Amino acid sequence: MAKVYLHSTKYEHFGVAVVEAMSAGLVPIVHKSGNPWIDILQRRQGVYGYAYEGVDDASTIIVELLDNEDLRSELSGRAIERVKAFGLEAFRERVVRVVESPLEIRHSTSENMR
Repeated sequence: MAKVYLHSTKYEHFGVAVVEAMSAGLVPIVHKSGNPWIDILQRRQGVYGYAYEGVDDASTIIVELLDNEDLRSELSGRAIERVKAFGLEAFRERVVRVVESPLEIRHSTSENMR
C-alpha cells in the first residue's frame, strides 16, 4: 500500500494529481518550484506534506515518513482534510461569495443614497 506521493514535476501549474493523491491519504512530496507547493501545501513544510529542492531532500523526507508512522499518519489525515478546499462544494461557496459581494456593495450604496 502506498503511503507517500512523490510528485517530481518541476514548475507545475497546479497539480491535480497531487490533490488526488492527498484525497487517497498519501502524503505529498512536491518540488518547491511549482504551484503545488504554493497553492496546495500553502508553503507550509510538514503541515499537509513536504516540498523538496533536490533528490537528496526528497529521499530524506521519504525515509523520515516511512520510519515514523505516527508522523505519516498525522500528515495523511491533514492532507485528506486539505483537499476539501478544492472540492465542488468549496468551489460553489467561493463563486457565490464572489457573485454576491458586488451585489451587497451595490445594495448598500443604493440604500445609503436614499
